[in-house]
Amino acid sequence: MRVSVHRIYLLDVEIAFDKFVKEFGGELVSELILKSPDFDNADYLFRKDNIVAELKCLKKNQYGSEGIKKKFIKIHDKWLQEGLVTSSQIDTRAIDWTSLPRRCQNDLFKLIAEPIKTHVAKANSQIKLTKQHLGLLNAKGLLLLVNDGNYILEHNYVLYALGRLLKTTYTSIDKLVYFTVNVKSMASDDSNITVWIPARSREEVNEIHDDFLESLRKGWMSFVERETGEKIRQYEIESDEDVDDIRLIR
Repeated sequence: MRVSVHRIYLLDVEIAFDKFVKEFGGELVSELILKSPDFDNADYLFRKDNIVAELKCLKKNQYGSEGIKKKFIKIHDKWLQEGLVTSSQIDTRAIDWTSLPRRCQNDLFKLIAEPIKTHVAKANSQIKLTKQHLGLLNAKGLLLLVNDGNYILEHNYVLYALGRLLKTTYTSIDKLVYFTVNVKSMASDDSNITVWIPARSREEVNEIHDDFLESLRKGWMSFVERETGEKIRQYEIESDEDVDDIRLIR
């Protein structure tokens, strides 16, 4: 597993990734089907590796909606009334889960997992229907989830939510990659980090080979370097637990 370091830049991730995929040798599903299909299709086909992939973006407005805010205020007020937390423990811009009691953590998880669950459920359906439409029922499903503006949720909690959601359901997703581009993080003495973290969704699934994911990562990093003119410095982290040490820069 690697994280990658570079300076500040901005990319339109969806447009950039479309361009990258075509250079990488993949295909845009939108170019393979009718202009007005009767189903919501996935984004990409990597034909040689028999993979159908969908790109989803976590954006800040998904956590800044009035519905989420009202639900959070209601939960927060309930915690205060029951003496579970103090006002100083809650910052809606950056919630430190580790400081909250277990019950509060569970309540909060149910709330913030909603946008993630929406993305996962939609991606699962898109991958499944695209496989059926293209006659690739044995193809593997890949979810590419990019954090492109969600600053309320640290990376380890996104991965925790994804793990819980994908463990027993959404079976068209065989592998996921969580990564960032414009959202920066820090770890120890390193700053302006972008992350690229591959993870299995379940045991005993259609495994997407590490060689493909490593090639995809290297290709994407090279593409970003060329598009931004910035050299990306890379380093290794030893285990999944090390993700806890990577924190968002707000």
